[in-house]
Amino acid sequence: MRQLNPRLTVVVAAVAVAAVVIGGVVASRQSPRSIDSDAAPLGGSPSSPAPSVAPSPAPSATPSGAKPPAKPTGTPTSAPVSTPESTPVTKTPGQTGQAVVPLTLDKLGEGRTPQLAHVVGRELRGGPGAALKIPGTGTIVEAVRVGDTALALQDGQGSLKLVRGGYVGDSTEVPDVTTLVASPDGRAAAYASQRQSSTGEQLKGGVVYAEDTSSPVRKLPLPDALDLEVLAYAANRVFYSAKSSARGTAKLYAWTPGRSSASLVKGVLDPTAVSADGRLAASIEAWSNSGTCSFVVEIATGKKLWRACDHMVLGFTPDKSSVIAGPTYADGYAPLSTWILDGSTGAVRREWTGLAFKRVRAEDDEHLLMQVDEGPETKGAIVRCAISTGECERATPLTSGQLKLGG
Repeated sequence: MRQLNPRLTVVVAAVAVAAVVIGGVVASRQSPRSIDSDAAPLGGSPSSPAPSVAPSPAPSATPSGAKPPAKPTGTPTSAPVSTPESTPVTKTPGQTGQAVVPLTLDKLGEGRTPQLAHVVGRELRGGPGAALKIPGTGTIVEAVRVGDTALALQDGQGSLKLVRGGYVGDSTEVPDVTTLVASPDGRAAAYASQRQSSTGEQLKGGVVYAEDTSSPVRKLPLPDALDLEVLAYAANRVFYSAKSSARGTAKLYAWTPGRSSASLVKGVLDPTAVSADGRLAASIEAWSNSGTCSFVVEIATGKKLWRACDHMVLGFTPDKSSVIAGPTYADGYAPLSTWILDGSTGAVRREWTGLAFKRVRAEDDEHLLMQVDEGPETKGAIVRCAISTGECERATPLTSGQLKLGG
C-alpha cells in the first residue's frame, strides 16, 4: 500500500501522469500502522524558545539507483479507499455536536467562499486581490498565490511543470517541479525540482526555490538530494525533506532564502507536516520494534510531544490547538474519513465521514476546508466544517469542472 501524500493529494483518475510523478517523490516514505488503539502523550509540554535548528550539510550520499514508477499505461483505480475503523472520539470541553459526522454533499447549505487560495476552472481565487488566471491547458495539481501572481503545478509530458501567471496571463515555466507551498500570509512561496532522465527516471540532484512579492527568485542547489519535497514556508524559512540515498530515510531541513546552505532539523524523520509558525513538525517513525506511528515533534529541541498510531498527522491549525489527520494507509482514490485530533494529546476530537476527502486544510483556528466529492466522475465542492460543533456548509457550488484547494 502507498502512503497518503499530505501536500499533493490524489488527482482525479484522468490525470495518470501527474499522479505518478508525485508518487515518485514520496513513494518510499513509510506509512504508520496501528500498534496502540489510542494516541499517547510522551510527557512534558512544549518548550518556549523560538525554533532553532542545528547546522548540517545537505544530503550528500550517492543514490543506490532506485527508479520512480514507470509512466502508467492505464488509469488509476476508480474506487475510493475503505477507511479503517476509527479510534473512539473523546469530546473536549466546549465541544458540541456529533462525534462522528456523516456528510451528504448535496444536502449541505451554502456558506461564504473560502478565505484560502483555491482553483475553480482556470482561475485562482481566494486571498487578497482579484481572481488570477492560470495559463496553460494542463490539469492543475497544485496552486498558490503570491501577491498578484499565481503559481500552479500542471501535468506536462511525463513530468510536472510550474507555471507562473498574473492578471494579464503572462507565463513563465519551471520544469520537473515536485511540490509547491505558500507562506501563511500568501506573500511568499517555495517549490522544489528533482532531476529526471529522458525516460522519467529520478536522478540525484535538485533545487529548492523561494520567491516573494519583493525579492527575486532565490535558489538552493542540492546536487546529491533524492526525493526532494518542500513541506512549508513558515517563520521566514523553507522546510523541505530529502534523502541522501535511495534506501535512506527522509530528513527535515530548514533553509533561510538567500543563504547558501540549509540546516538539519534534528529528531524529525520522514516528515509529513510543519506548523504555520515553524515550531512543530510531524514525522513517521518506528515504535516498539513492531511498527510505525505518527509523532508530533518540537522543532527547536527535537522533543517528541505525543504519538498517534491509528492516524497520520497531515497538518495543524494556526494556533496548533488542533491537528488534521488522515488514515494510516491510503490506497485508491481518496480516504472516506478525515479526523481532527487534540493538539496537546493526539486524542481524536471528531471524525467526518461519508465523502471522498481529497484535501483538508485549516482555514483558521476554528474551521477546516475540505475538498470533497463522492468518487471519480462526480461533482465536487469545497466544504467548510467547524471544529467545535462539527457543522458543515458548502463554501463553493457543486461543480464537475476543475476544482482544487490550494496548498
